[in-house]
Amino acid sequence: AKRNGFIAALVKYPQLIENGLRLLSNEVVGRCGRNKLVFAAQGGELVVACQGVPVTERDVERITTLKRDLLASEPGKTRLMVVTTGIDPAVGQVLEREGILRREIGLKELCRFLDEQGDRNLSELFKTENIP
Repeated sequence: AKRNGFIAALVKYPQLIENGLRLLSNEVVGRCGRNKLVFAAQGGELVVACQGVPVTERDVERITTLKRDLLASEPGKTRLMVVTTGIDPAVGQVLEREGILRREIGLKELCRFLDEQGDRNLSELFKTENIP
């Protein structure tokens, strides 16, 4: 439920990721059923790999494969960003070296934003976690 809520928040409020985005598609990809959001952004498209849990070393291969697939189909027009609730610093460095953008949205930040938007139903999904 939290993963679906995280994705729902990003779809409903793309400014959480970056200003000026417009959703083009929301796809479920791969055997693990990960979501890939595609947004129209200034200068091209932004593909967002969503992960409602912290990104770890296990996820790096999947993310870099997605980047290779994107570059093969849309070279130069598409940026890839991982949006997650947390990221291991070593993994962040690997993604950076690969040219993959990242955006961490902590649960506390997400709840505060949703409360400010008056979206209590979505916010409540995340308040059951122990938020520091």
